[in-house]
Amino acid sequence: MAVDALAISVFMADLLQVNRLNEDATLRPCASRCQGHAHAWRRARHIATIDALRLPGILAMRPALLACVLSLFAFHAFAAQLPSAADLAAIAADVKAAEIAFAKTMADRRFDRFGDFVADDAVFNGSKPHIGKAAVLDAWKGFFGVAPAPFSWAPDAVAPTADGGYAISTGLARDAAGQVISRFTSLWRKDADGHWRVVADQGVDVDCAR
Repeated sequence: MAVDALAISVFMADLLQVNRLNEDATLRPCASRCQGHAHAWRRARHIATIDALRLPGILAMRPALLACVLSLFAFHAFAAQLPSAADLAAIAADVKAAEIAFAKTMADRRFDRFGDFVADDAVFNGSKPHIGKAAVLDAWKGFFGVAPAPFSWAPDAVAPTADGGYAISTGLARDAAGQVISRFTSLWRKDADGHWRVVADQGVDVDCAR
């Protein structure tokens, strides 16, 4: 693999540099000795250095080189885990179904179920931001007190993230007569219990005259 080759190349370059430094260092204390003793000393030091730095003993590597190699392998592992188009389509379908079910709570006048789709740390932006689930429920409760429902919404596009943990859903909102009044954009998150919930929501008015 290209990443593996790069890691090994970096390792070998570093290894050669360490060997040169070690050989220079061993020559100095041996300058006054006979050539045979100097040769034996350099050979022993060279073998010890190779043994300490060889690839199977990766934990003995210098920290900077070890971090570099591990980072390259981690990047390679992450890249291999990217989802396929089919995976993303399946996630998008799940989020679309959640958005439709969320909208159905308004159509069915089921405020008790509306909160199931709102995250505890949600932020809904209206005339002012409503921060936290309690604030969102308080702001939306009035919409469930009248009949028929004052508005409805439906998704027309969903885009999930590669890790499958988040997705953006967008679509049109309509008044009770079916007239388009705004476009919504919601950020969904898959929580630890496996349920998708809205963590951020923003509506933008639509100028129907354009």
